[in-house]
Amino acid sequence: MQAEFYLKAEDKEAGIFRYYNIILLPTLFKDLSLVITYGRTGHKERQRSIQFIDTQLLAKEFKLILSKALLQKVLSSFRVSKN
Repeated sequence: MQAEFYLKAEDKEAGIFRYYNIILLPTLFKDLSLVITYGRTGHKERQRSIQFIDTQLLAKEFKLILSKALLQKVLSSFRVSKN
């Protein structure tokens, strides 16, 4: 099982150029790995990797990370200072 999600927040007028790439991968030992790459377009990206044995815990963590990313995207449109 492999899943990939790509989120992009781009608003040229507001100066917002962000992206999130979230990948769910199986490991060699039948665990699951959640790899999150994020950053600003044109800048060095950051990467975070989390390994899970329990799929229910993975689902909870995935929902939490995804909701934080979406919330940050929404809140960034209301900020006065950009990037």
